[in-house]
Amino acid sequence: MLFTDSGETMAATLSRLLGLLEFSGKTSIVTETSLLQSMMPTIGGLAINQLHDGTLTPYAKARLAAGKSHKTINLGLGVVRRILKLASTKWRDENGNTWLEHAPLITIPSGTPASRRRILTV
Repeated sequence: MLFTDSGETMAATLSRLLGLLEFSGKTSIVTETSLLQSMMPTIGGLAINQLHDGTLTPYAKARLAAGKSHKTINLGLGVVRRILKLASTKWRDENGNTWLEHAPLITIPSGTPASRRRILTV
């Protein structure tokens, strides 16, 4: 049984998930674990059903302020988006219900930061 209570915190949920994924042969588990651990100060106390763009914005702002690249932030948001998608479609509780009725839309910012833009001349 993975998810028992809609009030379970994200930290507790991810701890159990990572324990399972560690034995699944997933090659990116180390990277995803690191990305998720960086999110725990911001979202660790939230329940999985409380995650959405608004609750993830402080994570993105804090990581940018810490000098992390947009790509690193987007990778972390992508991992959360995938987890929420699986929670709404594949992962089921002991009664056969999905963890979430639907996955919230998680926006992955597009574009290149101004510091990386190049002006092309002919």
